[in-house]
Amino acid sequence: MTNVSANSTRQQKIDDAVKTAFGNAAWTYEEQLTGGLSTANLHKITVNGNTYVVRIGEPNRAYHQLDREYTAMALAARHQIAPAIYYADRQTGVLMMDFIAGQSLASFHFGDPQQLERFAQFIHKLHQLPAFPEDTPFSEKLDGLLALCVSDVQANDLVQQGMTLKSDLARLLADEEDKRPSHADINPTNLLFDGTRLWLIDWASATQQSFYFDLASASLFFFYQNDAINDAFLRAYLKRPSTPVETAKYFLMRLFVSIYYGLIFLYLSTQNKPQLLSQAEVDTLPEHSHFMLLVGDGKENVATPRSQQKLGFIYLKTALASAQTSRFIQAVTALHN
Repeated sequence: MTNVSANSTRQQKIDDAVKTAFGNAAWTYEEQLTGGLSTANLHKITVNGNTYVVRIGEPNRAYHQLDREYTAMALAARHQIAPAIYYADRQTGVLMMDFIAGQSLASFHFGDPQQLERFAQFIHKLHQLPAFPEDTPFSEKLDGLLALCVSDVQANDLVQQGMTLKSDLARLLADEEDKRPSHADINPTNLLFDGTRLWLIDWASATQQSFYFDLASASLFFFYQNDAINDAFLRAYLKRPSTPVETAKYFLMRLFVSIYYGLIFLYLSTQNKPQLLSQAEVDTLPEHSHFMLLVGDGKENVATPRSQQKLGFIYLKTALASAQTSRFIQAVTALHN
């Protein structure tokens, strides 16, 4: 071991992981990696000329279920959906995997029909894996998350409306036959493109889930609710035109996922108890697609609490507005027929 800037406890954990995986091979500490919403610490190291990531989590932290997470990731790694794993200790929360030198996701060109199909089939491949361990339903998780939010968020009218709609959507979308092994957190920080293939990291949310959840997450983060691309994406996933019921479920799940991430971003944005946006500020927030253009231009930064709060409210407003459309009525009708 050389050039370590990690603290002594983390250094020992890395040393134990390397010795278990590679014997007495020397290792070099490169840097601590940043990015994403995970609370785990990511450390880049080199062993025998190869680069790895040592992920050090908190196994005793509330809501962490490392057995479920590691089981899901190991299954995905065997099929080259997740990076290869060399060490995983559920007791200490230490995991060592290949380092993926990711390129900008813009280089994947999601709008290209062939690349869109490739992305859809990548998710479809994930959904063909052996079953993942079950977890608490996401609707119940949102109830628990709301209880952890500051009182101003809990009392907010948009949040209350969103939670009511969430419960209605959960009932509409409940279907055991739709459950597949799902990553359940497909977003730009967890999807990597190495120039050749796609990879998924951070499997903390992975579980048996409606396959529409992963598709809707991809829609929310990569297609910005573009209906034409959404329709093409579902068709590429199914490898055929969708039925009215499939179209309805995908549409309704996009609303559910908007509420899900809306509350997550509001929760994250208010951890240090900043002032909540005024009603006037919420009313004048841009549409989702416009906000993401501001992010791309560097005028908004979703790593900051204020931008996170804006995005959270935008997601809620998007879902609630969609629930007032004729398409929503058509989707609900399709599921009741």
